[in-house]
Amino acid sequence: MQRLALFDLGNTLIDPDQASRRWVAEFAEKCDLGDETVEWLIELDRSVHPYCEVFFTRVREYFGPPDSVDALWSQHRKRMSHLVYCRPEALYGLTHPTMSAQSSSNFSA
Repeated sequence: MQRLALFDLGNTLIDPDQASRRWVAEFAEKCDLGDETVEWLIELDRSVHPYCEVFFTRVREYFGPPDSVDALWSQHRKRMSHLVYCRPEALYGLTHPTMSAQSSSNFSA
């Protein structure tokens, strides 16, 4: 099997917002923060993105989890790799490259 690295610069292969929502929901449940906190955390994430250090600093200020900002950020990075899914149409295109090439050639005409 060949290894392949893909860089999704336009969020066409994955939906990072969905993964973030999953992480926020898990974090809120784990810290017993309540459902109403989920939307607040999502908005906070959007307002400071891509500055994760700012996000986790504010999370600690408001909710006081015992972990340091660095530890929270590290846990977030490790968990996100399990929460991100490839979009079905992108996965199909990656596993059927000849079909994708034919489809894209139709758009160039």
